[in-house]
Amino acid sequence: MIQHGPRPGMEHSHQSRLGAQPLDASGRRIEQQSVISRAKTRLNTAVLRTARRRSDKVDRPIRRKAVNKARKSRFELIEMPLKYLLVFRLRASLHHVSTPVRMSIEMRILCQWTYTPNTDPLSEADVIVGMAFGANIKGKGQPPGASNEEIARIILRLWTTKHMPVFVQREVAEAITKLNIPIQPVLVISEDDRQFHITSYEVLARTYQLCKRLNLRRAVLVAHPAHIQRCAWVAEKIGFIVTLPDVSSVPYEPGSSQWWTRDRFSFLIWDLCARVGWRLKGYL
Repeated sequence: MIQHGPRPGMEHSHQSRLGAQPLDASGRRIEQQSVISRAKTRLNTAVLRTARRRSDKVDRPIRRKAVNKARKSRFELIEMPLKYLLVFRLRASLHHVSTPVRMSIEMRILCQWTYTPNTDPLSEADVIVGMAFGANIKGKGQPPGASNEEIARIILRLWTTKHMPVFVQREVAEAITKLNIPIQPVLVISEDDRQFHITSYEVLARTYQLCKRLNLRRAVLVAHPAHIQRCAWVAEKIGFIVTLPDVSSVPYEPGSSQWWTRDRFSFLIWDLCARVGWRLKGYL
């Protein structure tokens, strides 16, 4: 009987030509990956890498926007509290006031940064109130500064035109003494020995307490032009009837011990914060 099968010694040579191919569970040979399929795999991998790079380029501006947004949020830490105070808290504090009046007060606090002097501030006035601008350290013998000296000169012009009682802050009183102005203030308002800074509200409140006893209600208010509007609002809130003279000649004080009175930009920042805080306290 003839057996059909590989010749003796041919199995080894046949397997060597096919190579060591792996077998599956049934004993069949698993065909190795062809050159074309390997090329396709490499091409697909390259395409995927290119797509990832392009997506990275697309996502990069998005990530950059996210970073910029995060940086912007840091600045909003300062901006948003102001918006919150001005829009929400102010409306809450004015809930009993009609809407037009409420909005006018809010817009005044935000937008009114200039004052309008009266054409004749002395016609009905019965007292002159001088507010200091730019401070020196109390008891150190420092000069009162150019701002307070100019305020003292304006008070002299007003007083020369119409003799009235004069109430001034300490620095203005020192400027009156330095310039040999023949005015004796009825009251000089000064900070306490342990007090570095006295607010304009405290000065006006003390002044009004004495003026009320003397039946003096109509005040000519003299202050720095950037400061006078807030002082006028506070004085009217306390009970004064206020008139404003021309104080445009009063300069800033670069040598002041108070940094916010040295230049216009610093004082605008200070004044905005003061307006918001004072409105919440009920001073404005």
